[in-house]
Amino acid sequence: MEIICQTIGIIAMVLSVTSFQLKTKKQIIIMQCMTGVVFAIHYFLLPNGAGAAGCAVNLIAIVRNLVFYFNYKPIFKSKLWVVFFAIVMGGSAIVSRPEPISVFMCIAMIFNTLAVSAKTPVGTRKMILISSPFAFVYNVAVLSVGGMANEALVEIITAITYFKETRLTKKD
Repeated sequence: MEIICQTIGIIAMVLSVTSFQLKTKKQIIIMQCMTGVVFAIHYFLLPNGAGAAGCAVNLIAIVRNLVFYFNYKPIFKSKLWVVFFAIVMGGSAIVSRPEPISVFMCIAMIFNTLAVSAKTPVGTRKMILISSPFAFVYNVAVLSVGGMANEALVEIITAITYFKETRLTKKD
């Protein structure tokens, strides 16, 4: 069962990294939703319920991503959605697995919510650079190989892109 669980986590990591290569917001959100489903399954299958917080926040992230995707519709335009999802992410990570390590996933997903709602790519990348280390620590604690690899790759890819973008804008 452990091999199946970790394989599912690695598949989720591949989906996550693939989303960085897509061109349109629609494609990225669809891929991120698929990633959320696969990571939720992976965390659910981790032994002894260790990944409960990761499972919960990934399921909520699917709904959050769809709300932010449809933010052109009047009901989804409100900035209160950011606050709502940050609170729900924080609360679910703590309630689903009330252990200190769950706080790391809670913090990661709050910053991830800020990243998804950011108005500029640079703003998104700043929040990802903050969220990924917290998620990485959580993944180490719950022994999620796919989660650790995902966060390491996300941090590296985001840092390279962020520094290239900010360096280029300073030259202009």
